[in-house]
Amino acid sequence: MASHFLTKTQIALENCLRLGEDTVLERHAELSALLQQRVGGQTASLFAEPLLSRGNDSAPASVSWYSEHDGKPRPLTALPVGARGAIESYLSDNLAPLRALLDDPEVAPLLGAALWQMDPNDVVVVNSRPILINWGMRPARLGADTSALAAHYGATLGRFLPLATPPGLPPAAGRGSGAAPAGLAMATGAVAAGTAATAAAASPEAGAVTGPETPPPVGGAAAAAPAAGATPPPPPPAAAASALPAAAWIPLVVLLVLASVVLLWLLLPGTRLFAENRVVPAVTDESAVALAEQVNRDLAARRAALEAALAGATCRPDGTLVIPDGRTPDGLLPPATAPGAEPAPGDAPGDRTEAAPDALLPTNPARVQVPETGASGELETASLLDVIESRTVLVLAKTGNRLSNGSGFVVGPGLIMTNHHVIADAAQGGGTVAVAHQRFPQPVPAQVLRMQGPLEAQGGDYALLRIADTSLPAFEVHLSQSTLKLTNVIAAGFPGDVLATDSGFDRLLRGTPGAMPQLTVTDGAVSTEQALALATNVLVHSAPLSKGNSGGPLVDLCGRVVGINTFVRAGALRTLNFALASGDILGFLDGTPAAPAVVAERCAPVVTRPAPELAEVAPAPDAAPAATPAGTPQGN
Repeated sequence: MASHFLTKTQIALENCLRLGEDTVLERHAELSALLQQRVGGQTASLFAEPLLSRGNDSAPASVSWYSEHDGKPRPLTALPVGARGAIESYLSDNLAPLRALLDDPEVAPLLGAALWQMDPNDVVVVNSRPILINWGMRPARLGADTSALAAHYGATLGRFLPLATPPGLPPAAGRGSGAAPAGLAMATGAVAAGTAATAAAASPEAGAVTGPETPPPVGGAAAAAPAAGATPPPPPPAAAASALPAAAWIPLVVLLVLASVVLLWLLLPGTRLFAENRVVPAVTDESAVALAEQVNRDLAARRAALEAALAGATCRPDGTLVIPDGRTPDGLLPPATAPGAEPAPGDAPGDRTEAAPDALLPTNPARVQVPETGASGELETASLLDVIESRTVLVLAKTGNRLSNGSGFVVGPGLIMTNHHVIADAAQGGGTVAVAHQRFPQPVPAQVLRMQGPLEAQGGDYALLRIADTSLPAFEVHLSQSTLKLTNVIAAGFPGDVLATDSGFDRLLRGTPGAMPQLTVTDGAVSTEQALALATNVLVHSAPLSKGNSGGPLVDLCGRVVGINTFVRAGALRTLNFALASGDILGFLDGTPAAPAVVAERCAPVVTRPAPELAEVAPAPDAAPAATPAGTPQGN
């Protein structure tokens, strides 16, 4: 399977060509194997590998495209003219061998259907290699209009693989539509006719091409010639000639000229009579650029603050590092007790004291204490790490033989919050979703109650699951009344690169009772708050995320959820981590059985003091010097 993600496109399923019950997209493996065997790997790699999501009532269908080539895709049409020539030649050279395959009735239906694309911009370039996306599709609005279909093929892949007759159309449809000259391919009329006949005659089980309907050759085989031995019908009598004055022909000539001009305009690439079946994205490129600019400004300010703190930091004799604001880097006021004296309450190692929520560095979550309701129902305290572990779950989604994982967190009795993209393929493709936790002997099945996504189109990336077990406690949600910028946060989840070496995860997959991988937590601070769209607010933070963290909670140092970790943006110099904000989470949960407790108060974390690493302290003047073993050097 191709491992490098290219892009994701929203589609209308009626635009997908079909072979029997399957879309052509779903037969990519067969197409790739065919091209590998008959033409070669370079041609096979031209067709991006699709992952089809059929959508539902709240989300459109979409296709995620993958390639063997790693890099950022750019539309071929967006490249400078001087850079296109070599790429277009490469594309034409590697598509040319397909003409011969179209003459093979066994493979022509699949290959011919794959050669249709939605748009001239559906050729992208990755590291100077052209790749085809949105293949196996054509606008359903063109219907059975052979002229319009031929023009569409000529404006898309016909630019690089010209054919006398576009795939699946009758021979007369190819003229004037970007098709090849009659002598360019061997018996091209016969190729197209054979392809169309094969498609029309085969049953769905045999691979007949359906979808946007393609008409059979006009008149069929029976109309091609009179029956053997039959007397051809006499020609119709000649119409009586009628003389017309020359002026009577002028209106007809004018109409013919206007019709020709309109036809030529319609044949120009990019001309559209109707709007394309595109979904207007909720998250625009302009909002993404504005966010990137804001992140750059906030990171520059953060760097300046760190440099100032480092320059003004001092180390006390008891080993405590104090920065210019008078606190330790993790936000504690240093002990007021003099070194060597009996510590005052709150100053001794292990004592609890209040810390700043925007400390320079996050505190170890095992040292942070948060309120927790005990088994008896009484209010107790627990470490932040214990609180997060008890409420964060592993989400498993299986579609066919493909198993993927993400993270989730509890928002109510038996109710789990995660990302739409974690479970969408399984939920929409007849797969299964399950939830695993250290308290469960086995992963438990999960029912999808509500979904919203994908993010680019819907402005949200959420899913609410229900499981039968209601024993897990739920997170509180922090709905801040002020900025969260510089607030210290913890990201929790099950990243795939960690699970790959986790023996507990391996045992879980093999069905060992009670097996469970370790939860991964990372710390950081909120760098930026930004609105990507009207109802899409994100927190950009520095707690490292990777694939598998999606759907996990972003928690403040008081154990409240402030966001749901959703995606990352990897750059040459840094990786940005994004969480959808808690206010949007509550908006999604409105009207569902989930009713998490909402807290507005600013976090005032309570932290246990660490044991200081004492520096060497000189003895008091009136103290007797300690005995020194013989042979030990004395200090000056």
